[in-house]
Amino acid sequence: KQNQRRIQHAVDEILNSPKRNSKFAKGQWRGKRERRIGNLRIMYSHCEECRNKSHTAINNCPDCDSTADDVVTFYTIITSHKF
Repeated sequence: KQNQRRIQHAVDEILNSPKRNSKFAKGQWRGKRERRIGNLRIMYSHCEECRNKSHTAINNCPDCDSTADDVVTFYTIITSHKF
């Protein structure tokens, strides 16, 4: 339950300010942002930033052309030891 609350809080913050308290991931997650929550990582992208940074080929979202700039796409939550 505690992790669920922490994750929901982080998701709400990401939706309000996608770049805040996050950084670009590396390796297999290149082109996506990561938000740390203890030993968890939320992997996501912000459509406007993805387009501006030319990450569209990396993230390869099938609906990119029809998605608004303010959309945040969440990919997965991973534990840091798998990162």
